[in-house]
Amino acid sequence: MSYSGESMQGVPHGMGTYTFNDNEYYEGAWGNGRFHGSGKYVFASGNIYEGSWAEGNMNGNGKWISKNGDIYVGEFVNGNKNGKGMLSFRLVCLFNCSFFDSSQTLYRNYSEGDSYDGDWVDGERTGNGLMKYFNSTTNTTDTYTGEFLTGDMHGKGRYVFSNGNTYDGDWEHNMMQGHANWSSHSGDTYEGEYVSGKR
Repeated sequence: MSYSGESMQGVPHGMGTYTFNDNEYYEGAWGNGRFHGSGKYVFASGNIYEGSWAEGNMNGNGKWISKNGDIYVGEFVNGNKNGKGMLSFRLVCLFNCSFFDSSQTLYRNYSEGDSYDGDWVDGERTGNGLMKYFNSTTNTTDTYTGEFLTGDMHGKGRYVFSNGNTYDGDWEHNMMQGHANWSSHSGDTYEGEYVSGKR
């Protein structure tokens, strides 16, 4: 481990760079021996954070670049995504999201071109937001605008399929569940209850 930069009374204070044994490093502003101000942290895993720090934690506005290429730009509180922020997916992630239309269950990964812009709580998509699902094969995009809970479409929301079909109503953990209005691109409409993604 090594430190190079400004100090005060024997501790890092001002601008400096600290390199850890595993080749992680922080470069930026320090306050009384802690990361404080604007700085960049490069993790051994390949993840990178650039932005505001307070008392050694990621606090304020910043950018998180995951090793797989995903990019989050927004607010942080005590090291977690909290507040407003946008996540842009670059490569397929290691987790799945399931959602439903009136006739079938669709399972998909988040992939390049997908994005989320909205509220975050403790690193999770929670609150109101806009999720865009991009299909690179057809060059089309599905969109969901509404409420989220720990990453799931949950509460009130409107899902617009790329073919023009629209579901506007209640969601429960990525499932159409409750009262809703459905309209198809051909002009057919339905208002009523959905159970487990089906009417």
